[in-house]
Amino acid sequence: MNVLIVESKNDKVFVEAMIRSIGANTAINTQVDSPICNIDSFECLDGLDETKLKIKILDILSDISKPGRAIQKLGILLDLDQKTSADRLDLVNSSIEKAFLENKNLSVKDLFSRINQLEKIVIDDDTQLELACHFTNYGGRGELETVLKNIKTQASDFADCLDAWRICLQDAGKTISDKDFDKFWISNYIRFDTCSNHDRRQADRKCSVRNLEYVLVNKPGIFHFNAASLSDMRDFLNLF
Repeated sequence: MNVLIVESKNDKVFVEAMIRSIGANTAINTQVDSPICNIDSFECLDGLDETKLKIKILDILSDISKPGRAIQKLGILLDLDQKTSADRLDLVNSSIEKAFLENKNLSVKDLFSRINQLEKIVIDDDTQLELACHFTNYGGRGELETVLKNIKTQASDFADCLDAWRICLQDAGKTISDKDFDKFWISNYIRFDTCSNHDRRQADRKCSVRNLEYVLVNKPGIFHFNAASLSDMRDFLNLF
């Protein structure tokens, strides 16, 4: 079995949609684990940190030798946000080092020097694990919503008009971060640009980011999963 660690529920849903778009072999061999951040209890309001990632890796290591839970490959997929790739690699390397030292009494230092590269850890005579990492981004910044905004396929008049709203805020001396703006943009794109009048009668279930799983399963055509900007992520997923 191969397992992928992701940050949030929506990251999990998106990666599962990416796996479906790549093909059946990957879908059969790879399981996207429960997310690090529990959106419903707001565990990651203050952002992802080393402790949260280490705890998630420890959960995987605790299961690795259980019958029916043999894991050959582990992937770590995090948002780049406003960090650099080097910052994220430091976070992943430090979390892995502390988790393996705590659970397996193994010294694992600076495992990753780049993304999309499988690295092997020999745990004992009978067990070894291959790991790789990737950071969700578009143009070297952002997170899932940034990616979704840039792979949309439909006209986005309602969402695009938010640019004027943002200028209005600036004129009033107010600001909204790129992160929050992208989230609001995607919410409006799904709700107003791509949702039918019929589906809007059940908007919370069929037309909301909160239920992105329903949207991606039932309306996959509103995003371009084969976009060139997703080539690095496809390369990562194909490692598994």
